[in-house]
Amino acid sequence: MKRLFFCLFLLPFFTYSQVNKDSLLNVWKNSSKNKERLNAVNKLIWNVYMVTQPDSAFYYANLQYNLAKKIGDEKSMAKSIEGQGVSKAQKGNYEESKIFFEKSLDVFKKLNDQSAIARNLDFLATTYCKMGSYEKAISMYEKAFLIAKTTKDIRRQSSLYGNRAVIHQKQGQLNQAIECFLKSIKLAKQLLKSSKEGYYPKLNIANAYHNIGNIYTVINDKEKALKYYFKSIKINEKNNFDKYLILNFLSLADFYLSELNLDKALYYNKKSLSKAIEINSPIDI
Repeated sequence: MKRLFFCLFLLPFFTYSQVNKDSLLNVWKNSSKNKERLNAVNKLIWNVYMVTQPDSAFYYANLQYNLAKKIGDEKSMAKSIEGQGVSKAQKGNYEESKIFFEKSLDVFKKLNDQSAIARNLDFLATTYCKMGSYEKAISMYEKAFLIAKTTKDIRRQSSLYGNRAVIHQKQGQLNQAIECFLKSIKLAKQLLKSSKEGYYPKLNIANAYHNIGNIYTVINDKEKALKYYFKSIKINEKNNFDKYLILNFLSLADFYLSELNLDKALYYNKKSLSKAIEINSPIDI
């Protein structure tokens, strides 16, 4: 099974050393300042729970919404709805996630938050792609790309090229897919040079390399496939992108299984399981 990575820059989870869950929970439970509580719970949702424990992310997003509504903070309300949508998508509940993204998109349009509008269009496009509704996905990507181009949002453009490539890949348009992945990589590298931001572009490059590896596997160029798989792994290992390493290793297990190299297939399957246990990711165990 070929595991496709979407370039979800809008899924800002970080390595676990970068946040202190206990400290954030303490602020959420005990601070008398609502803004501090909203900031803390937002980090809990996205930095701690979203990728490995989406049910907990959904729970805290609901609490975030209730507090934001209480104090009339519409932007935080929209962000919490968006978080609920992502948590549902993480579990494969795409019909439900679509409803949440449509709701958050409506609020961000009301607030005229162009960056958030493009982000949620990207979310919706990826959701439609996951559901097999490729024409709707393409329409959403085009709308998001127009906004990203107008606002000169290089990060979003890179994400959109990568996610658009996945649709080409799913439709068997492999040359177009590689072309879009390379555009995504080029923009991500440009972002690395022009800003202090490193997390998102590095992750996007790693995801694109992985998907290019998938393409070369499909066209039976095994040498290039392994080259790109290991380019992806190198970035993910260097930057502690552990969630994506789990999927990297599973893809290598699939690769070697197709080659009837059972020893290597078992080796990478065990590495994937070990990493999932290490970061406490129940959905991957």
